[in-house]
Amino acid sequence: MKQSGYRTTFHIYLIFFLSLLGTLIAVCCLFAMLITATNPNGKNVRSDQPKIFTQDFSKYIVFVNDTPKIKQTGLELLQETHVGLQILDDAGNEVYAYQKPNNAQDYYSNTDLLQLYQTGHFDNASPEDMTAFIGVITGNEKDYAYVLYFPMNIQKVTMYLNGERFAGGKKVIIFIIGILLDSVLTIDNSRKK
Repeated sequence: MKQSGYRTTFHIYLIFFLSLLGTLIAVCCLFAMLITATNPNGKNVRSDQPKIFTQDFSKYIVFVNDTPKIKQTGLELLQETHVGLQILDDAGNEVYAYQKPNNAQDYYSNTDLLQLYQTGHFDNASPEDMTAFIGVITGNEKDYAYVLYFPMNIQKVTMYLNGERFAGGKKVIIFIIGILLDSVLTIDNSRKK
């Protein structure tokens, strides 16, 4: 018994769209796994949360007699999130610390700070131990660096793109949609012949 042409075409479209839907769901799940991290409390957070936390933490640092101190709310926040802190003067010497890791140093050279800023890890520590993020604050016309140690493995990835050719990814998305549309039309034309 011969099947109807419309039924076969519908079947092909259904298989195509179900495959496309399955692929999109898989891509979304993999993407979500890449951009989230589990904090020590067991909650999933975006992987850029430590960077944002570091940038916002400067509001908890105050200066008393030209010495940096942490507000009580800042200390409670550090304790709640299990984050360690070091404040360094412009020479790289530690002037304040709270819950810092055992392998943290009391002095950092400029190259040590640069490596810690770029990678987030010490040379002598495995990446699973912690990830460090660095911020800068100025108080009484002196610059201080503060290092926050997060107890999670966050990899810092830098991507360089050609600004002349990459305009927000619109061309890539339009190209992919064009290929999908072309494949649908090709399948439809081959069925009509």
